[in-house]
Amino acid sequence: MMDGRIRAIKQALLSNGLGNKVSVLSYSAKFASCYYGPFRDAAQSKPAFGDRRCYQLPAGARGLALRAVERDVREGADMLMVKPGLPYLDIMRDVKDKVSSWSFFKQRELRVLHSLGGWSFPHLDDFH
Repeated sequence: MMDGRIRAIKQALLSNGLGNKVSVLSYSAKFASCYYGPFRDAAQSKPAFGDRRCYQLPAGARGLALRAVERDVREGADMLMVKPGLPYLDIMRDVKDKVSSWSFFKQRELRVLHSLGGWSFPHLDDFH
């Protein structure tokens, strides 16, 4: 997330008595990826101009991702998201060592795992 945003959100929650009732999830490690395209097409949420890479990490920017994670943890993030998850499992492991973390797996990523064999997703076709 943007520098200072987690701190501002956390302080607002604390000052309103919600600090222990609401958790803050940060998109600390959100990488630019072609995985987002099909979802944006389906949701009709493509940017009207330009793209959204200006606030996403470049592919393979491990150091930037881990620094962003550390910053957001210092600012009070309760959970961190690594997105997309499949190509960044190594970073997910490093993040998990620091704090609870989540990854956003899309149906396309699950289909890739399923097609490789050894992974079973019995209800994969239920997701549209």
